[in-house]
Amino acid sequence: MRVDPGVLGGASVPAPAELAEAVGIGAHQRQTFAGHFGPVTLANDPPGPVLVSLRPIALAAAASAGDTLTLGFGAQGELTVRLASDEPIAGEGVTLLSQPAEEVV
Repeated sequence: MRVDPGVLGGASVPAPAELAEAVGIGAHQRQTFAGHFGPVTLANDPPGPVLVSLRPIALAAAASAGDTLTLGFGAQGELTVRLASDEPIAGEGVTLLSQPAEEVV
């Protein structure tokens, strides 16, 4: 996921419907995922799934506009975050939101 001024300002970010489906979040449901950089909520409300404010995650990861965050979501509510990482972080039971870039953290 590309970091932009909206992410840094706290705006919700559209998420792929496949992500909500992969982690078992149905329509009108939400789940909070937690990890080292803090929590993030995936809400599956109309018109489509969104990640509710990634600002705390972006700030904790020291992300700047133009950086890429890779988020991994586990079935048990775990969250993995990489800032511009080229290492795959998906393990068994983890669904990636974006493809990794190069590791900075």
